[in-house]
Amino acid sequence: MKNVNPNSCCICGRELTDPVSIARGSGDDCAAKRAAFLASCGGSDEMLTAIAASNDPDVSRYARFILADMRNGNKRSAAHWFGAARLKMGSAWMTIEQTAAMAA
Repeated sequence: MKNVNPNSCCICGRELTDPVSIARGSGDDCAAKRAAFLASCGGSDEMLTAIAASNDPDVSRYARFILADMRNGNKRSAAHWFGAARLKMGSAWMTIEQTAAMAA
């Protein structure tokens, strides 16, 4: 599997230098594209963060798959991994969805 540079934009691949952009994973120009992509897959930044932080190694791996799919524009596959995370996380996922809904 190809290593992804944590300091590169997950949408366009450009190097990120701003600490806020690095934490977000995308530059200012791509942030709106990222939000739209995640929403089209039934997800959000909050959900992706929770998936990545999961103690279950399978679930945390799904976050890497979603990011790769975002980089490649593959909405169908990203939606699949969001669905897989929902199933695997069970009731914890409902808490994540409620938190994301309150943030929106």
